[in-house]
Amino acid sequence: MPNQRKRVWIDRYQTVLTGRILFYILAYQVALWAMLFAVQIFWNGMESAGGQTVSPRFGLIALFVLLALLIVMTMDAVRYLHRFVGPIYRFRKTIQAIAEGEPVAKVKLRKNDYLKEFMVDINEMIDYLEMKGAVVVKTSQPAEEQAAASS
Repeated sequence: MPNQRKRVWIDRYQTVLTGRILFYILAYQVALWAMLFAVQIFWNGMESAGGQTVSPRFGLIALFVLLALLIVMTMDAVRYLHRFVGPIYRFRKTIQAIAEGEPVAKVKLRKNDYLKEFMVDINEMIDYLEMKGAVVVKTSQPAEEQAAASS
């Protein structure tokens, strides 16, 4: 394969994203094993207290806690990934506008977004294309683009 990548670790964002995913896996595993351990202790405690059975509610509570943790981690992941996907969306729209010969605005990202170095590169490209007369730079973004960029 002539297009095979030479390096596995390319960029610091890869490290950040990998660390976040590993944190999710570790947190979920710790919660799962803690719940299993708690059920086992509760079960043994109930048996030594006269052979009573474990309440089915205890298992439901454990399941609810694990599902709640999964929902919270999913919501956090989606919110976190917006910091990557939002800039990519904005870059794509800008490149499409340039390719179609439409006026473009300089790319502006939110405070906590990633890929700011790429934003600088895109904006330098826009400046160069404007200097060559290949693109017209508009000074303000339409309201729908501002809303999309901020979401």
